[in-house]
Amino acid sequence: MRWNLVCVIGLSLAVSNRAAADVDSFYVYSLEWLTAASQSVQLATVVREKDPDTGAWKTRVKSVDRVLKAAGHRSVPAVEDLSAAVAVGGENRVLLFLRSVPKKRTPEILYVVYLNKHLAPADPAARSAAYRAALPEGFDRPRPTESGKCVAIDRTGRVLVDPEAVVRLVEKRARQHPNRIAAAGFYAPRGEELEDQSSVYYVYVPYDPEERGEFLKKLRSPTGVDRAEAAMHLAHYPDAEVIAALKKCLTDDYYNNQLVRDDRGGPPRGANIYIVRRAAYQSLRQLNVEVPKPELEHRR
Repeated sequence: MRWNLVCVIGLSLAVSNRAAADVDSFYVYSLEWLTAASQSVQLATVVREKDPDTGAWKTRVKSVDRVLKAAGHRSVPAVEDLSAAVAVGGENRVLLFLRSVPKKRTPEILYVVYLNKHLAPADPAARSAAYRAALPEGFDRPRPTESGKCVAIDRTGRVLVDPEAVVRLVEKRARQHPNRIAAAGFYAPRGEELEDQSSVYYVYVPYDPEERGEFLKKLRSPTGVDRAEAAMHLAHYPDAEVIAALKKCLTDDYYNNQLVRDDRGGPPRGANIYIVRRAAYQSLRQLNVEVPKPELEHRR
């Protein structure tokens, strides 16, 4: 019988013990991932003002001062209306992270970082609260905030409030891969600077070379779910050491109960699945490595 896995609980988002308690989880986006995922990054001045004819508030680009990234294009078209992404009134200096959309003439706003200086509170709890209020968050897609303060986060979880430091980081990242657009990434529990007693923050980060060693280390974890997660992420590192490590996982004996469905349209059923083997096999296939398909279901 052929089957598809309906879900693997905890595989793509391994939750810490604290997150599993009575707290809320939140998701924010690193500057490194935003730069990698964008077609263009523009340092611009934007203005939000009332339309004299309709009375509606509208945000427009007043000027593009610098283009930090323009992948595949000598010139990137301007965004006609930013009203949905920029809700702060008046004139503001911002970083616009833009990406192209099929069948649309102009790009869409992926993210906005305001570059307005401010003084962060000295008290740690008040500082975290101020960061949370200003930093866009949201699973799969960041939601804009009503704050115009400069607050951003890097791939290590470090919160940046200095506008020039934000621009330098983005510019450096853009110079590393000026023509590459890579949206792949993963959520890492690195948002400690944002957290309080009732929240846990995950930072969406790119698959940088620095992450590779951590995934290989996690592949040797005594916890099966951790090994499965690491095997899944290693699909982004096509080298001999990774391939050899994944091949060893094809006989991993950890399994847990999953809900699977029959390809022939039968009702879902519970099954004991070797999730480490499955993740390793899928990653090897993604890396174009042909290996025999292992037994994926533990049968009593």
